[in-house]
Amino acid sequence: MLSDVANYCGNVELCRLTEQVVFSDPYKVSQYNRTSPYLDHDAEIVREDDILKLEVAGLKSMFCERSQALIHGDLHTGSVMVTTESTQAYKEWILKTIEDTWNLFHKKFICLWNENRDGGEAYLVDVYKKPELLLLVQGKYMKDLFHDSLGFGAAKMIR
Repeated sequence: MLSDVANYCGNVELCRLTEQVVFSDPYKVSQYNRTSPYLDHDAEIVREDDILKLEVAGLKSMFCERSQALIHGDLHTGSVMVTTESTQAYKEWILKTIEDTWNLFHKKFICLWNENRDGGEAYLVDVYKKPELLLLVQGKYMKDLFHDSLGFGAAKMIR
C-alpha cells in the first residue's frame, strides 16, 4: 500500500503546476492568467475576495499534504463553449446529472466499503464494529468528501 502511494506521489512537476494554476495564479495578477477583455472584472473580484482566498488556502494545503486520489477535471472557462441559447437549455440536465452522479457514487462507494471492510487500514473492523458507529463514520467521511469535491471543483472552475 505505501509503495503505491510513493509511486503516485513522485510527479512533483505536475503537482507544482497544479498548485500554481489552480491555487495561486487566479488569486493574483499573473502573466499566465488569460482574462482579457471579458473576464477582467470577474478576475479582479476573485483577487479581492479574502474569504475565498482563505478557503482556497485550505484546499491548497490539502492538495499538498494528502496523498489521496485526485480526479482530473478540465472544467474551466477555457474549455467550456457557451452561448446564451445553448447553456441555459442544459442547466437542469447538468444539475440533475451532477446529482445523479454523486448519488450513484455515494451508494457504490459505501457498498464497496461494506463489502471490503476487512481489507482496509483507516477504519479497522475491530474499532468500528458497532453498526451505528460505522454508519456515523461513513456519513462523516462522505460529507467531508462531498464538501471537498465541491471546493476543489470550484477552485478548478475559477481557474
